[in-house]
Amino acid sequence: MLLASVYCCQNIPSVQASDDVAWIDLTTGLVWHKQSCRSFRERFGGPDALTLFFAKSWISHLNNKKTGGYSDWRLPSVDEYKRIFREGAGQVVYEYRSAKPMPLYTLGYLPPVEGKRRYAWSRDGNEEQAASFDFVSGKMKMYPRELDVTYEFDALAVRGSITQEKGEKYEPSQ
Repeated sequence: MLLASVYCCQNIPSVQASDDVAWIDLTTGLVWHKQSCRSFRERFGGPDALTLFFAKSWISHLNNKKTGGYSDWRLPSVDEYKRIFREGAGQVVYEYRSAKPMPLYTLGYLPPVEGKRRYAWSRDGNEEQAASFDFVSGKMKMYPRELDVTYEFDALAVRGSITQEKGEKYEPSQ
């Protein structure tokens, strides 16, 4: 069954847990994959750099496997990322090159998303530049498509609500 539990917190969208794979933002009807691409790669292996190409390949993998029973996962838009950004809500990132680990910043991924890095690839962008969302500042960042220094990047997967797929306006639960 898709519906399991509901909770609501101050300044956080109403969220409905669907299963171990996804959760639903009740204010938008979007279904978010709980694991980020980085979380997936930590469990199943892969190179440390996360290019936009690899993020798109991961989305294709989710769709081919019909993850959560769906085959319409996609990279979120910057505006969709903004919906789940809450300054300081996620994990602390530390600098480990010094003798004592020093906190650098706190990520703003809304739980239950397991975001691991500062930037998350977005579906927005153009021919020359790829878009990402900064989960520290809450703003969009543009990068040249050929960017290869991608150790601070992650990606999430999202799918539209059932009502959105039918062309209906989403009405949030009260």
